[in-house]
Amino acid sequence: MQVIGWDTTMAQYLDLKMLNMFIMKTDRFSIYKQFRTLIEKNFELPGNCANSHQVLFYINELKSHIKYYRLNFSYVPNIAFYLMEEYQRVVSKIQKKEHLLDLYNVVGR
Repeated sequence: MQVIGWDTTMAQYLDLKMLNMFIMKTDRFSIYKQFRTLIEKNFELPGNCANSHQVLFYINELKSHIKYYRLNFSYVPNIAFYLMEEYQRVVSKIQKKEHLLDLYNVVGR
């Protein structure tokens, strides 16, 4: 009898775990869609940014959204981190160019 009771309890536990995994996947997908919509509406693509100040603005905005999602949903879509990496790469390139231009202007005078 204990074995049957244990099996039943284990089956219920596994069913509940599978249900939770399904809910987590659907919740994560809806959070991902929500985040993607937010990015598409409010963020400029990293390559389209005009200067380092604009990119730094978007980096700070993205950081605040990541913090919000982490606190409220305990989940941040990976796209947020990929986008952050792209912004950081672009700002690094732009800052190098700006630095070289500053050096050229100082040396050229």
